[in-house]
Amino acid sequence: MPTQPPLSDVPAAGSRPSLIRAVGVWGLAASIVNLIVGGGIFVLPALGYKLVGRAAPVAYLLCGAMVALIVMCFAEAGSRVSRTGGPYAYIEVAFGPFAGFLAGMMLWLMGTLVTAAVATMFLGSVAGVIPSLGSTPGRTLLLIALIGGLTWINVRGVRQGTRVVTAVSAAKLLPLLILILFGLPAVRGSNIAIPAMPGVASLARASIVLIFAFAGVESALVPSGEVQDPARTVPRALFFALCGITFLYLAIQLVAQGVLGAALATAKDAPLATASERFLGPGGRTLMLVGAVISTLGYVGGMTLAIPRTLYAFGRDGIL
Repeated sequence: MPTQPPLSDVPAAGSRPSLIRAVGVWGLAASIVNLIVGGGIFVLPALGYKLVGRAAPVAYLLCGAMVALIVMCFAEAGSRVSRTGGPYAYIEVAFGPFAGFLAGMMLWLMGTLVTAAVATMFLGSVAGVIPSLGSTPGRTLLLIALIGGLTWINVRGVRQGTRVVTAVSAAKLLPLLILILFGLPAVRGSNIAIPAMPGVASLARASIVLIFAFAGVESALVPSGEVQDPARTVPRALFFALCGITFLYLAIQLVAQGVLGAALATAKDAPLATASERFLGPGGRTLMLVGAVISTLGYVGGMTLAIPRTLYAFGRDGIL
């Protein structure tokens, strides 16, 4: 990689301070998990089963292996380029300002539009739990409170923003871990036994669809200029996050598939809620619905932390 532009946002001696490196390994790993494990996991098991039947866990393993190759590239680039901007900064350093500009604009537009879409999903999820908030005034006030509250937290500083992301990440994982813990005893071996392995083409098609469940690393690495000791922190955080997410997805698929069997393919709207209702009763279904609310909240919180840093990077480099 060329050495220009500079590879770090650390200010030169005598200049005024800019960014605070306050994000450690677990804070970055939590941010990665938060942005990858979104609301989609609450419906994804049904899609996986529909695509390849009982071999769906194998498709997840293939996805994990493919994503590992991409993550290794991010780990290498992230350990060398510690500037705010994440993939934008990596591409700019390696291929020049124009390529960086194109990548950065696409990253910013993607993050902004996806955040808007997931914020809308959050409103719908809340309305499913609290119907009184489904009216237009209720949705409007809730959206203002969501974006305004997360903005205020991040304006206070990256430490506060990272703490919120870490807390919400733990909260969104709790219902999923409860599902796994209490669902494993209810798994029927016949529902997860693979009578015949699907063809390579079928597994490849399923992996292409399911691999989107592993997307989000690119946004989580945008605040690289605020990461402590990036050469060590970025690779370690990526490794811990990817291993944890692959295990989580695999366990969730096995539980949902093992409990529902062929009925999983028809429970496309809320497969995890349907599965948890089988062994936890109505409270299990409510738990999964609340989990979906927390998951979408966490995603919006993580993007509120990450995406504005892209604009900062544009300003630093004179694009804005």
